[in-house]
Amino acid sequence: VANVFGTVDGKLDRWVREFFVLIPKKNSKTTTGAAIMVTALLLNERPNAEFLLIGPTQEIADTGFTQAKGMIEADKVLAAIFHIQDHQKKITHRRTGAFLKIKTFDVRVMTGSKPVGVLVDEIHVLGQFAYAAKVLQQVTGGIIANPEGFVIYITTQSDGPPSGVFKSKLEMARRIRD
Repeated sequence: VANVFGTVDGKLDRWVREFFVLIPKKNSKTTTGAAIMVTALLLNERPNAEFLLIGPTQEIADTGFTQAKGMIEADKVLAAIFHIQDHQKKITHRRTGAFLKIKTFDVRVMTGSKPVGVLVDEIHVLGQFAYAAKVLQQVTGGIIANPEGFVIYITTQSDGPPSGVFKSKLEMARRIRD
């Protein structure tokens, strides 16, 4: 969280715009991702900003929404700040109009989004989709126009050898780390 939100200067320019987080299995990865995106929505000052939490499957996307919703409902202050729309898997900040949408990774679902921030959950699953790189390019392309924009890839390790978009993101993260 400090790495994501600590890289913005006083003019809202983000110094680091892309993050890769590799977490061992059964360590609250989806919950952490949901918490990061609720925090992003809470700290955001841009009116009507769009944030996305993308799951590779409907089940993972539903879990992300359930976790974000649960955090908000468990806190009276957050419950007063946010409006939850279950039927749309959408959480809206009442003052700024900014919103977080939870979506399933699908070329038909991703078209037309211009998000300020995106979290892609379980990118290792996307390594199996031939069209994943093209869709990610489309989704993250809108971030370029927003100086505070960011994308976070959060995942566990794949059971098999890394492939596709997961392999390329993992190799890039390792090169940066090294």
